[in-house]
Amino acid sequence: MLENGDLIFVREDTEMGQAIQTSTGHYSHVAIFLDGFFYHATVEGGVLSQSPEDFFEAEKVYDLYR
Repeated sequence: MLENGDLIFVREDTEMGQAIQTSTGHYSHVAIFLDGFFYHATVEGGVLSQSPEDFFEAEKVYDLYR
């Protein structure tokens, strides 16, 4: 189960995701879990708060670090 402070690192197969992953390492995005929501920054929307149901997408790969 997710716990407060968990970091979720994201890998995705989009052109932008691949460019970021090439320049920074294995991941293109990161979010933090707090009180039932994921908080992460986006280019289009700034900082977002999303439920797990809205955050996770089938085509992306996620790694959890505690």
